[in-house]
Amino acid sequence: MIKNLTALRGVFILFIFFHHCRDLFLGGGDLSVAFFFVLGGFCMTLGYKEKVFKPDFNFKQYFKLRCIKFYPLHWLCLLLIIPWALQIYHWKYISVFFINALLLQSWVPIGSVYFSFNSASWYLADTLFFSLMFPLLIKQIGRGGAKPKIIIILCLVIFYTCMAFMIPSEYRHAVLYISPLVRLTDFVFGIFLGLGYFELKKKNLSIFYNASICQILSLLLVFGLFIESCLLPENVMLIAPVFWVPIALLILISSFSSSNGGGILWNNRPLQFLGEISFTFYLVHILVLRYVTMLFDIIKYDNIFVYIGITLALTILASALLDNYFVKPVTRWLKRIIEP
Repeated sequence: MIKNLTALRGVFILFIFFHHCRDLFLGGGDLSVAFFFVLGGFCMTLGYKEKVFKPDFNFKQYFKLRCIKFYPLHWLCLLLIIPWALQIYHWKYISVFFINALLLQSWVPIGSVYFSFNSASWYLADTLFFSLMFPLLIKQIGRGGAKPKIIIILCLVIFYTCMAFMIPSEYRHAVLYISPLVRLTDFVFGIFLGLGYFELKKKNLSIFYNASICQILSLLLVFGLFIESCLLPENVMLIAPVFWVPIALLILISSFSSSNGGGILWNNRPLQFLGEISFTFYLVHILVLRYVTMLFDIIKYDNIFVYIGITLALTILASALLDNYFVKPVTRWLKRIIEP
């Protein structure tokens, strides 16, 4: 992972945390999900494009490795949320539990299904689908001239426009925000962004390699995205393309400036650390918020600053411990099985 992008992951994972923490940042979810989906397409292109085009590319092995990344931590968090869920769900939700366990919940346009148990895991369901589609997508987008790319872009624009303006209001959230098929557009945009990055690198544009200018621009873009997410109406924020242009500029500028040292703004250790554990942080933060809220309700204590401090500290601590003592060892062990 490019260093500056790791730091940006740290920034946007905090946006998600404060979105879910007493709704302190209402626009943080819409903005950050769009950022992570676009970043996912961008990073997959940088990391896997050459591998997919090789004659010996093994799709089965590739997808197994992607599953290793998602399922173990997802299943652990799913088990840990059960004591809380027993107070909310009844025995009829056993079918929803298995839908959730298989990471299929985002295909069901019902809030009580796609936000069931560890509600954050719907994002994994979408991302797993993107991983499944990536080899096919990159082969179609990455080869050939401009004509196939233009056709793909036009198809996506028409598809997304129809979804955005024709879907009934009661399904807008389920379709525009959750649906893997619709959110695939964010991921595909990230793929095009990754291919554009390769082309821009060939041109050696000097402005991208000035660390000071890049730091200022990236900071302004983060601030601009923050303001945009605060000002836009909720129904407009569901339309992810409203964030795409500044997100694309932010990712490109940050990627290029990393090659020149990255500067002190994004090169500081706390943001790097948050970015490194962001995947675990994302899955764990809902559990911490649920159980700390339950505790505060029991003891009838409601100090917002104490609540934020405890939940954020516990989320970071739990994420770091799980990342070091569960995610990495389990991933290494499973990789040895798959790749002896």
